[in-house]
Amino acid sequence: MKILHLDLKLVGDRYAELRLFWDNPNNCQSRQLSLTEITKLIQKVETDYYTRLPEDYAKTGQALYNWLDGSDRIFQSAIDQHKREVIVLAIAATEKLAHLPWEILHDSTDFLVNRRPFPIIPIRWVKDDDSKQLTPEDQPANRALNVLFMATSPLEIEPELDFEAEEAQVLSATKRQPLSLIVEESGCLKELGYLVDNNEKNYFDVIHLTGHATFRDKKPCFITETELGEAEYSSAEDIATELQFQLPKLIFLSGCNTGYSSDAGAVPSMAEALLKQGATAVIGWGQRVLDTDAIATAAVLYQELSAGKTLTEAIAIAYQVLLKNQARDWHLLRLYVAETLPGALVKRGRKPVPRASVAQEFLDPEKKLRVATRETFVGRRRQLQNCLRTLKTSSTEVGVLIHGMGGLGKSTIAARLCDRLSEDQPIIWWRQIDESSLVSKLADKLRNPSADDLVKDGLCTQLKNYLQQKQWREADEETAWIFYQVMVKENYKDWEELLRNFPCETLKEINQLWLQNSNDKFGISIQAGIYQSLGGTDSYNEDVWKKFTEQVGWNQSYNAILERVVNETVTVEGSITGTMLASRAPSPSLPVLIYTKSGVVDGAVINFESMGEYYSYCGSTTARRRVISLLSRGDL
Repeated sequence: MKILHLDLKLVGDRYAELRLFWDNPNNCQSRQLSLTEITKLIQKVETDYYTRLPEDYAKTGQALYNWLDGSDRIFQSAIDQHKREVIVLAIAATEKLAHLPWEILHDSTDFLVNRRPFPIIPIRWVKDDDSKQLTPEDQPANRALNVLFMATSPLEIEPELDFEAEEAQVLSATKRQPLSLIVEESGCLKELGYLVDNNEKNYFDVIHLTGHATFRDKKPCFITETELGEAEYSSAEDIATELQFQLPKLIFLSGCNTGYSSDAGAVPSMAEALLKQGATAVIGWGQRVLDTDAIATAAVLYQELSAGKTLTEAIAIAYQVLLKNQARDWHLLRLYVAETLPGALVKRGRKPVPRASVAQEFLDPEKKLRVATRETFVGRRRQLQNCLRTLKTSSTEVGVLIHGMGGLGKSTIAARLCDRLSEDQPIIWWRQIDESSLVSKLADKLRNPSADDLVKDGLCTQLKNYLQQKQWREADEETAWIFYQVMVKENYKDWEELLRNFPCETLKEINQLWLQNSNDKFGISIQAGIYQSLGGTDSYNEDVWKKFTEQVGWNQSYNAILERVVNETVTVEGSITGTMLASRAPSPSLPVLIYTKSGVVDGAVINFESMGEYYSYCGSTTARRRVISLLSRGDL
């Protein structure tokens, strides 16, 4: 891939300068363009392109191509230097020049983006005074493509978007590709920020926002929703603030006018404004776009990106598919970049990832009432917003009653309401209710919680989030943190006493979270099962210990354990309570920091940075006794 830079800037009141160069800004070709010509071209674009009944785009694209080329064929000559390579056309233009429809450039044979097999892909380079050239980046992640999807369709904003169809088509197009699609179902920018913050830095490769953009007080804004479903006009600064320190490589603003510059280019588009706020690359639409075209574009784009294609390759394929299908609005798709042009977001050849689990989670402490997980429950936005409106703003209603046939999702709506009313204390009651029992239940909530109540009061919420997102390091650290809090609360004198006497119900709850979210690959009960199947007891045995550490994969550094867990390359053999571990599944190494992260030995706190460091210490009988005190328990 080669990048041909086109730098267009005004020179005085009569001319504009066109500079063309490849890798070296100092080695460029240039010529002056008359502002009279530019004015005529812009007028032609306004009448033949930015109109409800446009002229043939090919004719407009040819006029634009010929204007760039000039009588000396400067543009064609530059392209011919690399005519058997894919060319990215990085176009830096200001105001009225930026308003020109570069995507429809046409060489009288075909649109440049539709040339086969070497397309020429126009992108919009938003440069500042210090930018000399566009820098390509090639740092693909060795995992599935992570996309965060949020659709915004506020009440009383027309037209209402069919965003569930967009999500469904993306999933259908990528069913054979390694893509992980996470949906933020609220449409609320603040909730989006919470979801992003709950994941590790750079976890999301793409944030996809479906909705409408507009201009208010000559500033671009994206119409999001309040938690009650009302319209909220979010500026680029608002979006950047919520995504602070977590901006992905690509933001796709899939909505009308997200790439449209007001006042013939004098007011920057929403996409350009986001680049000014620190975004790397933004995709937008140059005008109103048909839902069908926007949905088809998203499906093709993520199919190609998840397969390891570069960003410009994926954009080119999207153009070509839309053209083949005679999509009306193909040419409105616009890619904006600032200083860096992202390459492939993920490596090629990754295996497809399993779709989000439809396994249910329990809502009540007795584990009798099942509800859908947050990730698998979408499409009830209006019901949730109506309930929140009553619970948060009404002065006459004291609550809401959700009723209907069984299996329609009443309990899951209630669970999502509990999530959104985090400042309130939930009490879960299942089936029959009476006054005396209700008073007793309320009284129980007012008591000081025991160690087993910590789980009910949300101590494991963050652990569950980490495990559901397969963030194994964070989940391991969170597990150790929960153990520490129980030790402080129960006033255990040291870590060994904690592990030996850790409250049974809390231990089972933590273990169950690990089992459920790892398909029974990780968990304290699995580790204990291996240890006890080898003849391990609460007394230390050198041979048993050696075999155990080999089977669970503890004979290596902590970072190596995590790497092998992620890559799933460990082959484990052995029997755990009669069940054979699957071949090429990760060793049941996790959790591990509850045994090694912290401990009190002779009054000193031990903090291990790696398993290697830990094992250099494991000559200590105290350390080994601490580990087997939990592994030898029989109440898991």
